[in-house]
Order: sequence, then C-alpha cells, then structure tokens
Amino acid sequence: TLPFGKPTAQARLSSRFGVRIDPITNTPAFHSGQDFAGAYRSPVAATAAGVVTFTGVKSGYGNTVEVEHGQGFKTRYAHLATFAVRPGQT
Repeated sequence: TLPFGKPTAQARLSSRFGVRIDPITNTPAFHSGQDFAGAYRSPVAATAAGVVTFTGVKSGYGNTVEVEHGQGFKTRYAHLATFAVRPGQT
C-alpha cells in the first residue's frame, strides 16, 4: 500500500532521497524524493493505490501528475509526454 516501487519498466534511479547537488543552483540541497528516468513515452503507473490530485503543467516539471496515497505519501510523475488520468480518479 506504500508507493515504494518503480513507476515504469526499465526505470533508472536518477536522483536519491537526501542531500544532493541541486541541478539548478549547483549547491548542496535536500531532495525529498527519488527520481526515476525512463525511455521517452514509456507508460508510467502509480506505484500504489491513491487518488489523482493534479494533472497539468508545473514549472520545472512540465506535464505532471500527482497522486495522494494517504499516510502522508504523495507521488509526483513529471516530464510526461501525455496524460491518461484526471483529478479525482483512483
């Protein structure tokens, strides 16, 4: 029930949780998630059950989907080519 899987097949961990060198400022900064990179137009799936709370464009993320999983967990899927869900869907 917790979102700890990979969101797409053949995903590569591209950034870990914790302090890292920020790709914009080039200084150490805390990163509160994990980033996975997949091939262009790879299908992306939520890693646990939840409710879609946002679909749209976010600055720095491009096309983005956010899913609330409960228990304080939210996942964000960014840099997407298209959307197949809308807010309110489970």
